[in-house]
Amino acid sequence: MYWAEQQAHRQTQLDAHEDRHRWKQHVRQAEQQAQAEREAFEAKWHEAEDLRGQLGVALNERDALRSEVETLRQQQSMEREREKSEGLQRAARLLRTELGDIRNKVENFTKNRTVPEGFSFPAFEWQKYRAIIAGDQELYGLLGDAYTASHRVNEVIEWRRTVSKERLIGVNQNDGLIEAGAKATAALAALTRFLANDRDGMVDAAAQAYSRDYDTLLGKISAWGPLDIDPLRLAVDSELEQEELDNQAVRVTLRLLVTNSETDRDVSLEFKLAISNERGQRVFLAYSEQQESLPLRVNRMDDAKIVLSFLIMPSVLNASYDTEKYRWFPKSLLRLSVFDRISGRYLNLPLPASHRPERTP
Repeated sequence: MYWAEQQAHRQTQLDAHEDRHRWKQHVRQAEQQAQAEREAFEAKWHEAEDLRGQLGVALNERDALRSEVETLRQQQSMEREREKSEGLQRAARLLRTELGDIRNKVENFTKNRTVPEGFSFPAFEWQKYRAIIAGDQELYGLLGDAYTASHRVNEVIEWRRTVSKERLIGVNQNDGLIEAGAKATAALAALTRFLANDRDGMVDAAAQAYSRDYDTLLGKISAWGPLDIDPLRLAVDSELEQEELDNQAVRVTLRLLVTNSETDRDVSLEFKLAISNERGQRVFLAYSEQQESLPLRVNRMDDAKIVLSFLIMPSVLNASYDTEKYRWFPKSLLRLSVFDRISGRYLNLPLPASHRPERTP
């Protein structure tokens, strides 16, 4: 009995010892697992810190790169602006020389109206640099007007040279020389202000220069009178028709027969319809709807026919006559303006026209 109790007590102690041993092993394993997890966390933490540090360096490098790129962009923009400004300045200096030449040539014509062989107003620098000047709207407008005016004179001279039978030709007061000279002077004034970096006064200086030079050239060139050519020897017959349109406008149609009585001179004719009011004051100058058919070339001792129509809008009608009083546009308010581009002479004829040239003595 005693031995059995001892054996049971001993077995109980052994079981307790084994339980403590197992618990210690469990605790040790738990501590080891916790330590491993702590070490793994710390490793991840350090790794995250390293990545955060690398990210910070990358972000700083990105910001530095952005700053460098922005600086380069600003430098490039400033360089482009500088090159653009230098290009404009260079073009302005060259164009000033060319426009000065145009103005001098106009002045030469005030002393001698003969057109030299092969003459034309220059536009080489304008063709070369106008795309650059187009970057400045105000300057381009002023210079463009000047070169357009001189080009018109070139066209008139070229046409006169083409149709003239004489080797020498001249200019007259209707060729646009006054406009060409005054607008060249205006452009020169604008360029002078532009090159002095005085853009605020550029347009006003051009306007003042134009006004002064226009008056100067008008005094010189308008005193010429027409070229020393006999009056136009034209016979002009016309039929006149009027048509009232749905929009209350009126279309005037002229059927013209023009006979050139000259024995040694061709003519190149332009036609306009001059409209006056009942007080005899001109209120409108209408261009033909058939501009592609003009000018009308009529050879010496020959005739030509042409049909021209002119559209007169209601605003012109109301300014011309009492629309309640007249059913149709009064013929007495209409005149035909005939201009010969070769001689620079006009005819101003009542309508319907039945004009005969004066007899030569």
